[in-house]
Parts: sequence; C-alpha cells; structure tokens
Amino acid sequence: MAIYCRFCGLSNFRTSHLRFRTFDLLRLLVLRLPVRCLTCDERAFTSLSRFLKVRDASRARHRENRGTT
Repeated sequence: MAIYCRFCGLSNFRTSHLRFRTFDLLRLLVLRLPVRCLTCDERAFTSLSRFLKVRDASRARHRENRGTT
C-alpha cells in the first residue's frame, strides 16, 4: 500500500530527519517515523514498515543518480 501526501495527493517520499522534540518523541514511541514529500516538501509520519520501504526506494534513487553522473 502506497503512502499519499495529504497536501498534494502524490506518493513521492523520502525519509525525513528525526527531530527530538516532544511531539516527535511521542510519535517515535508508537513507531511512527517521519517522511517528507518530494513534491510539496511537507512532513508526515508513517508506520515502521512503510518507512523502511520509503528508505529503500530513496537509497535506490540515490544509487541510480550517482551511477549516471
């Protein structure tokens, strides 16, 4: 199941940096991790399994871009 941005409706994400604020720590406790939409740059939280899929896709894109230059 894909993740869709609630702001722009697209499903193009990358992992987002962890920020150790109270709000973020509460989400981390229930295994909700941050992702960022590549289209509109909005931040959202998703489950651990989806986060890992986004991370793997981001790494694959990075490898592709690095290999073409």
